[in-house]
Amino acid sequence: MKKLTLKYYWHIHHKILVEALTEPLENRIKYIKDYKPEDEIELRLRLIKPVKGKLPSKFIEAYQALVKANQARAEAYQARAEVLEDNIPALEKLHRVECGCAYDFKKKTIFTKKNGLEK
Repeated sequence: MKKLTLKYYWHIHHKILVEALTEPLENRIKYIKDYKPEDEIELRLRLIKPVKGKLPSKFIEAYQALVKANQARAEAYQARAEVLEDNIPALEKLHRVECGCAYDFKKKTIFTKKNGLEK
C-alpha cells in the first residue's frame, strides 16, 4: 500500500482523540468559530494540537486505508452521478412505466404539486 502523507492532530473533533486532517485546519477552526456554542470555542481551539511523537504503525496503516477507501468511495459516487446523468432519458422512460409519479427531472425532486407536496 502506497503511504500517504497525512498530518495528525489531537482533538480535531471532541469525541475523536487523534485523527488526520482531511481538509485544511483553517476550515475546521472557522467551522468551530461559526457554529459551535460560545462556551465551547476556546477549549476546542486550545486543544487542537499537532501530534509531535510517533504514532503506532498499525494506527497509521489503518488510517491510511480509511482515507484511501473514502477517496475511492468519492470517486465511485462521482462516476455514478455521471452515469446517471448520461442515462436520464432511459431512466425517465423506465420510471414513467414503473412508478409514474410526478418526479421533477429538471429540479431532481419528488416534492412536486402533482405528488401532493411542493417545496
